[in-house]
Amino acid sequence: MEFNSSVLSYLASVTVRSLGLAALALAAVLVGRIKSAAALHAILTAVVAGMLALAALAPVLAPLPLRILRPDVGQVLDLPSPPPLEIAVGKPQPAQPATRAPQPLSWQQFAVVAYGAGVLAFLIRLAFGYLFTRRLVRASRAIDRPWATEVYESSWISVPLTVGWVHPKILLPLGWDEWDEAKLQAVMAHERTHVRRGDWAIAVLAGLNRCIFWFHPLAWWLERRLAFLAEQACDDSALLLVGTGPYAQALLDMAAAVKAGQGRFV
Repeated sequence: MEFNSSVLSYLASVTVRSLGLAALALAAVLVGRIKSAAALHAILTAVVAGMLALAALAPVLAPLPLRILRPDVGQVLDLPSPPPLEIAVGKPQPAQPATRAPQPLSWQQFAVVAYGAGVLAFLIRLAFGYLFTRRLVRASRAIDRPWATEVYESSWISVPLTVGWVHPKILLPLGWDEWDEAKLQAVMAHERTHVRRGDWAIAVLAGLNRCIFWFHPLAWWLERRLAFLAEQACDDSALLLVGTGPYAQALLDMAAAVKAGQGRFV
């Protein structure tokens, strides 16, 4: 029982601290009037990293005065007096083994088991996503063009993707060679910005944070918001690279597709 109470106290402490961290980030955004997608993305990335750090360091931090309901073990139960013992003289009877009725799970035990099962399920889901990404890269084919360093084409996708961190790769869907020059340059500028910013690693970090804090709405919101801001930040950066004209229009078309939910990076 003490173990279950300790786990729930730990989760409550980390949850409250993470909400405080998010409140500080929100205050910084409002006071600084920050509207840049890249700056907002950096702030939310710091919140995700902070939540994971709190999860790791909570046992050594000063405890918060949070009250977790515990059973009152000191309560004296008013039980009826047992009947008088009668001793029968005669042939001794074999002793019967004592049986104990199964105890139902307390709400604390149920909560701890549910949390552990949720973490395990989401970690397995994240691992399968990673393994699928590896299969996707292995099934792709390198593009033999002078500008196509670490650029591959894949029949498994319908939108450009960026995968990997240490050895990042850009994947283009089949038919990319039929795009006009403006669209191809805009796509490559956008995806190379993802590579330069390390957005794939940040997305994995946000996914891990969601696995640990799967019960926390903040973790789910951070993961979705980071993905959206990464796309906006890459569009802004790519616009500076390609300038105006047809390249800029191609980027605007990509941004509209992302906003409509038709594109994202992995």
